[in-house]
Amino acid sequence: MSQDYNPKKARTKYACPIWVDAFVRDTMDLAADEFGAYHLILYAMWSREELNMPDDDRKLARLARCSQKMWRARIRPALEPFFDVENGYWTNVRLTKEATKTEKFLRDQSDRKRGSENSGNAAAFPEGTQQEADSSDINSYKSLKNNDQDATTETTADHSGEQPTQETKSPSIKEPPLAPPGGREKEIINFPRKPRTQGREQEAMLRAKEILRSKEAKRDADDQ
Repeated sequence: MSQDYNPKKARTKYACPIWVDAFVRDTMDLAADEFGAYHLILYAMWSREELNMPDDDRKLARLARCSQKMWRARIRPALEPFFDVENGYWTNVRLTKEATKTEKFLRDQSDRKRGSENSGNAAAFPEGTQQEADSSDINSYKSLKNNDQDATTETTADHSGEQPTQETKSPSIKEPPLAPPGGREKEIINFPRKPRTQGREQEAMLRAKEILRSKEAKRDADDQ
Protein backbone atom coordinates (compact mmCIF):
# COMPACT_ATOMS: atom_id res chain seq x y z
CA MET A 1 0.00 0.00 0.00
CA SER A 2 1.23 3.46 -0.79
CA GLN A 3 2.48 5.48 2.19
CA ASP A 4 0.51 8.51 0.98
CA TYR A 5 -2.78 6.61 1.03
CA ASN A 6 -5.09 7.68 3.85
CA PRO A 7 -8.07 5.33 4.37
CA LYS A 8 -9.74 7.76 6.77
CA LYS A 9 -9.69 10.50 4.16
CA ALA A 10 -10.91 8.09 1.51
CA ARG A 11 -13.74 7.05 3.81
CA THR A 12 -14.98 10.64 4.09
CA LYS A 13 -15.67 10.59 0.32
CA TYR A 14 -17.39 7.21 0.50
CA ALA A 15 -21.12 6.81 1.01
CA CYS A 16 -22.21 6.61 4.62
CA PRO A 17 -23.78 3.16 5.22
CA ILE A 18 -27.20 3.32 6.85
CA TRP A 19 -29.09 0.14 7.79
CA VAL A 20 -32.62 1.37 7.26
CA ASP A 21 -34.41 -1.35 9.23
CA ALA A 22 -32.24 -0.96 12.33
CA PHE A 23 -32.15 2.80 11.98
CA VAL A 24 -35.92 3.13 11.81
CA ARG A 25 -36.45 0.63 14.62
CA ASP A 26 -34.10 2.51 16.96
CA THR A 27 -35.59 5.92 16.20
CA MET A 28 -39.30 5.17 16.40
CA ASP A 29 -39.76 7.55 19.36
CA LEU A 30 -38.15 10.54 17.62
CA ALA A 31 -40.15 13.39 16.12
CA ALA A 32 -39.66 14.28 12.48
CA ASP A 33 -37.30 17.19 13.17
CA GLU A 34 -35.39 15.10 15.71
CA PHE A 35 -35.13 12.24 13.20
CA GLY A 36 -33.80 14.64 10.56
CA ALA A 37 -31.33 16.18 13.00
CA TYR A 38 -30.01 12.69 13.86
CA HIS A 39 -29.37 12.01 10.16
CA LEU A 40 -27.62 15.34 9.62
CA ILE A 41 -25.28 14.93 12.57
CA LEU A 42 -24.31 11.38 11.55
CA TYR A 43 -23.51 12.51 8.00
CA ALA A 44 -21.47 15.44 9.30
CA MET A 45 -19.46 13.11 11.56
CA TRP A 46 -18.86 10.68 8.67
CA SER A 47 -17.39 13.45 6.55
CA ARG A 48 -14.68 14.12 9.18
CA GLU A 49 -11.53 12.00 9.43
CA GLU A 50 -11.85 12.15 13.24
CA LEU A 51 -15.39 10.73 12.97
CA ASN A 52 -16.73 13.05 15.70
CA MET A 53 -18.30 16.44 16.26
CA PRO A 54 -17.29 19.09 18.80
CA ASP A 55 -19.71 19.52 21.68
CA ASP A 56 -20.67 23.02 20.59
CA ASP A 57 -24.38 23.84 20.83
CA ARG A 58 -24.13 26.62 18.27
CA LYS A 59 -22.52 24.36 15.62
CA LEU A 60 -24.73 21.41 16.43
CA ALA A 61 -27.87 23.55 16.18
CA ARG A 62 -26.72 24.78 12.77
CA LEU A 63 -26.23 21.16 11.65
CA ALA A 64 -29.68 20.23 12.96
CA ARG A 65 -31.25 23.11 11.00
CA CYS A 66 -32.87 24.53 14.12
CA SER A 67 -32.43 27.40 16.55
CA GLN A 68 -30.13 27.10 19.54
CA LYS A 69 -33.12 27.47 21.85
CA MET A 70 -34.91 24.51 20.24
CA TRP A 71 -31.66 22.57 20.22
CA ARG A 72 -31.07 22.98 23.91
CA ALA A 73 -34.70 22.56 24.92
CA ARG A 74 -35.78 19.51 22.93
CA ILE A 75 -33.55 18.15 20.17
CA ARG A 76 -30.32 17.71 22.13
CA PRO A 77 -32.01 15.83 24.99
CA ALA A 78 -33.69 13.54 22.44
CA LEU A 79 -30.49 12.77 20.47
CA GLU A 80 -27.92 12.62 23.23
CA PRO A 81 -28.78 8.99 24.22
CA PHE A 82 -27.70 7.85 20.71
CA PHE A 83 -24.21 9.36 21.12
CA ASP A 84 -21.29 9.24 23.51
CA VAL A 85 -20.36 12.73 24.66
CA GLU A 86 -16.83 12.58 26.06
CA ASN A 87 -13.85 14.90 26.16
CA GLY A 88 -15.80 17.63 24.42
CA TYR A 89 -16.80 15.51 21.36
CA TRP A 90 -19.81 13.57 20.17
CA THR A 91 -19.20 10.02 18.85
CA ASN A 92 -21.42 7.15 17.78
CA VAL A 93 -20.62 3.48 18.42
CA ARG A 94 -22.45 2.10 15.39
CA LEU A 95 -20.93 4.73 13.11
CA THR A 96 -17.44 3.87 14.39
CA LYS A 97 -17.94 0.17 13.54
CA GLU A 98 -19.14 0.99 10.04
CA ALA A 99 -16.21 3.36 9.53
CA THR A 100 -13.74 0.63 10.54
CA LYS A 101 -15.26 -1.80 8.02
CA THR A 102 -15.29 0.79 5.25
CA GLU A 103 -11.69 1.86 5.86
CA LYS A 104 -10.53 -1.78 5.77
CA PHE A 105 -12.41 -2.31 2.50
CA LEU A 106 -10.87 0.79 0.94
CA ARG A 107 -7.40 -0.16 2.17
CA ASP A 108 -7.67 -3.67 0.68
CA GLN A 109 -8.97 -2.22 -2.57
CA SER A 110 -5.99 0.12 -2.77
CA ASP A 111 -3.58 -2.77 -2.07
CA ARG A 112 -5.11 -4.88 -4.83
CA LYS A 113 -4.91 -2.03 -7.30
CA ARG A 114 -1.28 -1.32 -6.44
CA GLY A 115 -0.43 -5.03 -6.63
CA SER A 116 -1.95 -5.34 -10.09
CA GLU A 117 0.01 -2.30 -11.28
CA ASN A 118 3.27 -3.76 -9.93
CA SER A 119 2.64 -7.12 -11.56
CA GLY A 120 1.86 -5.37 -14.85
CA ASN A 121 5.11 -3.42 -14.74
CA ALA A 122 7.08 -6.55 -13.87
CA ALA A 123 5.60 -8.38 -16.85
CA ALA A 124 6.36 -5.48 -19.20
CA PHE A 125 9.98 -5.07 -17.96
CA PRO A 126 11.31 -8.33 -16.48
CA GLU A 127 14.19 -8.16 -14.06
CA GLY A 128 17.57 -8.05 -15.77
CA THR A 129 16.34 -6.53 -19.02
CA GLN A 130 17.94 -3.40 -20.42
CA GLN A 131 15.39 -0.73 -21.33
CA GLU A 132 17.83 1.72 -22.87
CA ALA A 133 20.74 1.05 -25.19
CA ASP A 134 24.23 1.65 -23.84
CA SER A 135 26.27 4.46 -25.33
CA SER A 136 28.82 1.92 -26.55
CA ASP A 137 26.17 0.05 -28.51
CA ILE A 138 24.96 3.30 -30.04
CA ASN A 139 28.51 4.29 -31.05
CA SER A 140 29.08 0.83 -32.52
CA TYR A 141 25.89 1.11 -34.56
CA LYS A 142 26.89 4.57 -35.84
CA SER A 143 30.35 3.27 -36.79
CA LEU A 144 28.90 0.39 -38.78
CA LYS A 145 26.47 2.75 -40.48
CA ASN A 146 29.29 5.13 -41.49
CA ASN A 147 31.35 2.24 -42.88
CA ASP A 148 28.42 1.14 -45.01
CA GLN A 149 28.01 4.66 -46.37
CA ASP A 150 31.76 4.91 -47.21
CA ALA A 151 31.65 1.61 -49.04
CA THR A 152 28.66 2.72 -51.05
CA THR A 153 30.39 5.99 -51.95
CA GLU A 154 33.51 4.18 -53.20
CA THR A 155 31.56 1.84 -55.45
CA THR A 156 29.50 4.63 -57.01
CA ALA A 157 32.34 7.16 -57.55
CA ASP A 158 33.23 8.26 -61.13
CA HIS A 159 36.35 6.68 -62.69
CA SER A 160 38.71 8.54 -65.04
CA GLY A 161 39.62 7.31 -68.53
CA GLU A 162 43.10 6.27 -67.38
CA GLN A 163 41.66 3.58 -65.17
CA PRO A 164 39.09 1.70 -67.22
CA THR A 165 36.72 -0.34 -65.22
CA GLN A 166 34.48 -3.15 -66.19
CA GLU A 167 30.98 -3.04 -64.92
CA THR A 168 29.61 -6.35 -63.85
CA LYS A 169 26.01 -7.04 -64.33
CA SER A 170 24.14 -9.54 -62.34
CA PRO A 171 23.21 -12.49 -64.55
CA SER A 172 19.57 -12.67 -65.33
CA ILE A 173 17.87 -15.96 -65.97
CA LYS A 174 15.43 -15.88 -68.85
CA GLU A 175 13.19 -18.70 -69.84
CA PRO A 176 13.59 -19.82 -73.51
CA PRO A 177 10.70 -18.90 -75.77
CA LEU A 178 8.23 -21.58 -76.56
CA ALA A 179 9.08 -23.28 -79.85
CA PRO A 180 6.37 -23.48 -82.50
CA PRO A 181 4.65 -26.83 -82.58
CA GLY A 182 6.44 -29.29 -84.84
CA GLY A 183 7.08 -33.00 -85.27
CA ARG A 184 5.14 -35.12 -82.88
CA GLU A 185 3.71 -32.07 -81.17
CA LYS A 186 2.44 -30.72 -84.50
CA GLU A 187 0.94 -34.07 -85.33
CA ILE A 188 -0.82 -34.24 -82.02
CA ILE A 189 -2.13 -30.73 -82.38
CA ASN A 190 -3.22 -30.91 -86.00
CA PHE A 191 -4.36 -34.52 -85.94
CA PRO A 192 -5.83 -35.38 -82.64
CA ARG A 193 -5.84 -39.00 -81.68
CA LYS A 194 -8.95 -40.79 -82.93
CA PRO A 195 -11.11 -42.80 -80.66
CA ARG A 196 -10.20 -46.43 -80.23
CA THR A 197 -13.45 -47.62 -81.86
CA GLN A 198 -12.68 -45.75 -85.08
CA GLY A 199 -9.26 -47.43 -85.33
CA ARG A 200 -10.84 -50.87 -84.99
CA GLU A 201 -13.25 -50.16 -87.87
CA GLN A 202 -10.38 -49.14 -90.13
CA GLU A 203 -8.50 -52.33 -89.30
CA ALA A 204 -11.57 -54.41 -90.18
CA MET A 205 -11.95 -52.62 -93.51
CA LEU A 206 -8.30 -53.22 -94.38
CA ARG A 207 -8.60 -56.90 -93.57
CA ALA A 208 -11.70 -57.17 -95.78
CA LYS A 209 -9.87 -55.50 -98.67
CA GLU A 210 -6.93 -57.88 -98.28
CA ILE A 211 -9.28 -60.86 -98.34
CA LEU A 212 -10.92 -59.61 -101.53
CA ARG A 213 -7.55 -59.01 -103.15
CA SER A 214 -6.36 -62.50 -102.26
CA LYS A 215 -9.55 -64.02 -103.69
CA GLU A 216 -9.18 -62.03 -106.94
CA ALA A 217 -5.54 -63.07 -107.23
CA LYS A 218 -6.45 -66.73 -106.76
CA ARG A 219 -9.23 -66.44 -109.33
CA ASP A 220 -6.85 -64.92 -111.88
CA ALA A 221 -4.39 -67.71 -111.27
CA ASP A 222 -7.05 -70.36 -111.87
CA ASP A 223 -8.13 -68.73 -115.14
CA GLN A 224 -4.60 -68.82 -116.49
